[in-house]
Amino acid sequence: GANPAPAFDSFYELWFLTSEDGQGVTYFEDEACTLPAGYSRYDRNYADNGGELKATSSFSITKGPKAGAVGTGLTELVYTPEFLYTFSFIGDVPGVYTYSTTGRWDSNGGGYKLTNRLSARDEAAKRAADSARDVTPSKQ
Repeated sequence: GANPAPAFDSFYELWFLTSEDGQGVTYFEDEACTLPAGYSRYDRNYADNGGELKATSSFSITKGPKAGAVGTGLTELVYTPEFLYTFSFIGDVPGVYTYSTTGRWDSNGGGYKLTNRLSARDEAAKRAADSARDVTPSKQ
């Protein structure tokens, strides 16, 4: 269920309160939770047949160091009339990374496509670290 006490999210560097149903959080700039800064939500629904499910997620950060971060997710599993499993996770956290993962399987097989891209700032840092590692000692 809900956690009535505010907690701190070290990734977004924001305070948050958990929703009554436990499937979402509301972010705030301050510990008193008076300055809204975004949300994150995850909803999962299982079918009566015990296996099929549909889950959706989304987040939007409007304040703090990662303001502008957005994302959505969808997962769906059905057995009838035929087996089908699909998923999609797409998002962007400015200054950190952009990601897209989509997949589909049915009774004939399937596969997925994964695209994760570090932001330009992190790419430059990664290149610098890689080039520093590539230095080989000269032979005497």
